[in-house]
Amino acid sequence: VPEIEEQRKIVEAYNTIERRIALKRKINDNLVATAKASLLKLFIENDNIPKQQIGHFCFEVKAGGTPNRTMHSYWNNGLYPWVKNGEVKNNIIIDTEEFISQSGYENSSAKLVKKHSVLMAMYCVSTPQLAYTDIDVTTNQAVCAMTTRNKLQAAYLYYYLMFFGQDLINDANGSAQINLSKELISNYCIPIPDDAMLSNMNLIENLEYRTQVSKEIVALTSLSQLLIANLSR
Repeated sequence: VPEIEEQRKIVEAYNTIERRIALKRKINDNLVATAKASLLKLFIENDNIPKQQIGHFCFEVKAGGTPNRTMHSYWNNGLYPWVKNGEVKNNIIIDTEEFISQSGYENSSAKLVKKHSVLMAMYCVSTPQLAYTDIDVTTNQAVCAMTTRNKLQAAYLYYYLMFFGQDLINDANGSAQINLSKELISNYCIPIPDDAMLSNMNLIENLEYRTQVSKEIVALTSLSQLLIANLSR
């Protein structure tokens, strides 16, 4: 165990980092609130925006799969980031808990999802749970991946479903634990503003800033854990 004076310095550094993490999280919360206000303003000022099914609006809508867990070669030396249902929580995906190998990808229903796509959790959801991908990923079967034709459309789809997708959840057939499906999501109609309207809301800039802040939170959290480890050496 470090000397008491060194322990005090480590604790002081830890508390400083935790305050910075809290500040960064507040910045991200404010960015989400700003995006919601922008969309509300858009819909208040424009009540006749045409609607379109998500499946038509997107370039591609697909669900993934899970490689066989008993095949260790599918999970060792992972090449592809692999997103699970529980990692989709109105966030930005900059890393994943698990990775799958090339053979795991080729011998399963997992599908590659390009950077700047929108993910939606489909299993056991009571409120919309979305994620925006800042990296190329694969997903399991409980995640619906929606790839739009450009980054601006992806930013809009991500925020629209996050704030106004409750009707989609309510339309799902299920018990207390509601499950969505790729088909239900594809057939869901949403208002589609033109690109000029979308550009005025600065949604891309909003997401880029959130991504930067999220990466800083991850780095600070790692440093915080390292300090804790030093206290117990």
